[in-house]
Amino acid sequence: MSDKTQEKYKALFLDRDGIINVDHGYVYKKEDFEFNEGIFALVKHFFDEGYLIFVVTNQSGIGRGYYSEEDFSRLTQWMIDVFKQKNISIEKVLYCPHTPHAKCSCRKPNTALIDEVLQQYKIDLSDSYLIGDKQSDIDLALNAGIKHAIYIGNKNIKNSTLNFLSIWKYKEYLENKDDLAKEIEAKIEQDPKVEIFSLATTNGRVWVKRARKTASNLLHKGAFFLTKNPIVVPVETKTAYEALQYEASKLQRLYENSIPVPKLIVKSQTYFVIEDCGQTVKYLLQELSNSETQTLLEKIIVQLATLHNANEYHGGSQVKNFTYKENKVYFIDFEESFPSDIDIKELQFRDLFLFLFSISKLNIKVDYAALIEQYITITGNQTVIDKFHTLTHTVSFLMKIVKNRIVWHFIDKDTKSIYRLLIHLENIPSHTGEAP
Repeated sequence: MSDKTQEKYKALFLDRDGIINVDHGYVYKKEDFEFNEGIFALVKHFFDEGYLIFVVTNQSGIGRGYYSEEDFSRLTQWMIDVFKQKNISIEKVLYCPHTPHAKCSCRKPNTALIDEVLQQYKIDLSDSYLIGDKQSDIDLALNAGIKHAIYIGNKNIKNSTLNFLSIWKYKEYLENKDDLAKEIEAKIEQDPKVEIFSLATTNGRVWVKRARKTASNLLHKGAFFLTKNPIVVPVETKTAYEALQYEASKLQRLYENSIPVPKLIVKSQTYFVIEDCGQTVKYLLQELSNSETQTLLEKIIVQLATLHNANEYHGGSQVKNFTYKENKVYFIDFEESFPSDIDIKELQFRDLFLFLFSISKLNIKVDYAALIEQYITITGNQTVIDKFHTLTHTVSFLMKIVKNRIVWHFIDKDTKSIYRLLIHLENIPSHTGEAP
């Protein structure tokens, strides 16, 4: 090894199992070692940019007695030789042989392995990267002061700088990141208040959503305190960064579970980028005939019911937060979350009400009874009509006031929309077939 303590270097730290190779569990034979697709192209990108390449890996299989340090060393030398054949030099492979119970200082996310590198090399951690597929990898980067922590996978990971579903996705991002980043920065500089916007890229149109905080005002909180009605439950207060992390993680989870949401392309600390998922339904509805409108709304109800059957909720289920592309409905905008003591069934009822309310504001012809019946058929939740009837009964006095011709001229559009919706809901027979 040459003396590299004088000049300052930038470094790429790689996890092994799950990043360099497919994690088959305690791999120590070359015949079981399967390189991840795209790993050579990715590492070559960094190597050609002047990064020193280090592998930092937990190998508790040694401590568990599954294989020896000699077994690990033989496999490691073979791996290094394969990279060398690809014109990539691995500077050093550092490993922890201990089990988690050993409570050593070298097992990730502890920093002893990185400290060893820093003793032998002059590394600029502010210009260095770590790529991993576990929370312990990302925590190692945070603990050691490595600025860029890249997560590869689809789990709910905290404190990562960027998240990608695969090695190839990260490689594609690196190839195009300068152009994309410049376009995003230019758009924000042009309109600093813009929160969501689209861009045309070489791989097609994408959407950018900037971080924004979530909170409810005092009036909203007061309404819930007095009524305990789930429809007005306040959202959790989150910083812009927290809201972005929450939404990005939820998008990844839902996408992995085959819920129709746009694919998350990349996430930074101030924005994320998603694939284009078509036209906003709110505007599309105003262009359709009555029959086409009902058909599209029924497609949305099917997806909303499917989401609820997966034990999830939307949180912002207004019609503006659905899109339509190639005969498929997509959900967008998942930044809102709620206190953990709120029953998810109440949040799902809130989803259904918000969706119906947002439709009522459009002044289009809708068969609300058919939509609700379809929702009940899919979810098996026969209580929603009773809840709607309870709601209309609770506000019946206010409905009589709103109905007064004089009062009607002074109330806002939202209040009129709620009144019209409640009239529809009040007249829907209960699921037993009896009149309300």
